[in-house]
Amino acid sequence: MLEALCRHAGTGSRVYSVPLGLAVAAMRLTSALGLSPLGPYHSLMYGRSLYFDVSRAKRELGWSARWSNDEMLCESYDWYRAHKAEIMAAKDASPHRSALKQGVLALVRRLS
Repeated sequence: MLEALCRHAGTGSRVYSVPLGLAVAAMRLTSALGLSPLGPYHSLMYGRSLYFDVSRAKRELGWSARWSNDEMLCESYDWYRAHKAEIMAAKDASPHRSALKQGVLALVRRLS
């Protein structure tokens, strides 16, 4: 999904794998020290596949997905780009609708 997003955004960025244990330990430490915008729950999901059983919704409601995961991620990225100014200006919005301090993530970005 991240590779599809990088292609969509035209960043030229590459996705690299990081050993699970090292990544989770670093995420927990930086979160505990307040150096990361990621919460403790993010380390629980990192590197793990998530699956949702939608068979009941399909069977009982006739539901089907309209977009792939890649499409939804790219659409979210496009929405963010279109609304970046208002997001950056928001003061009392939810964490999902406001800018967060990147902390150690800004350093990681500079090193890559």
